[in-house]
Amino acid sequence: MRSLQFWALFALALPAALRTRRTAVRAEGAAGPETGAVGDGPTLRLVGLGDSIIAGVGASTHAVGLVGRTAEALAELERVRVEWTAVGRSGLTSTAIRERLLPTAPLHDADAIIVSAGVNDLTRLSGPVRFRTNLGMLLDALEVAAPSARIALAGLPPLETFPALPPPLKRAFGLRGRQLDRIMQQVVAGRPRAAHAPVDIDPVAAADRASFSADGFHPSEASYIPFGRGLAVALHALSSTGNT
Repeated sequence: MRSLQFWALFALALPAALRTRRTAVRAEGAAGPETGAVGDGPTLRLVGLGDSIIAGVGASTHAVGLVGRTAEALAELERVRVEWTAVGRSGLTSTAIRERLLPTAPLHDADAIIVSAGVNDLTRLSGPVRFRTNLGMLLDALEVAAPSARIALAGLPPLETFPALPPPLKRAFGLRGRQLDRIMQQVVAGRPRAAHAPVDIDPVAAADRASFSADGFHPSEASYIPFGRGLAVALHALSSTGNT
């Protein structure tokens, strides 16, 4: 029923979707090194893998993007030195992340992994069944490549709050985003070394665009701070329950 509702909404939103695609601001990924370290104590190796969020779109450098901010929060929570690496590329679906990025990512000695995937599956109109399969294959591959790592999967954000999307598209993508986020939670639930980290956007901040970068679609640099803390908390909870 939800899929039928999505397609009905999307059909109404199609002209706006085509116009948005033509006029959207194209934002660049973060500058600077894709590796870094923060904190003191025993070393923990963190790898960020995924789409434009891992590539740091909306942040000036990776150190103040999602991977760097997650590393900061994790170092504080666990009193460790976190050595981090960002492996991200804009526009990739969950399948493309698995096929293009995962094979060369430094995962063999990773202690923790954060993953951003799903928004591009949504915008490219991947259906729920296909998304469930592709996300499961990505997590399967990660668990093989990094058998000792904890994995935190960033949930899908509430797309109905994105300033770049016109109202008809907000409704359609918001509906499908909630559907795919529930699938994320279900896929992760059966994996003891993985956790789903929900992504919330304050409606007031969304209204004045404070949560978003100039393109109205990606997080602002300030938003990466709570975003990273949420992922660090999810990783820390896995450690606290012994699921390492």
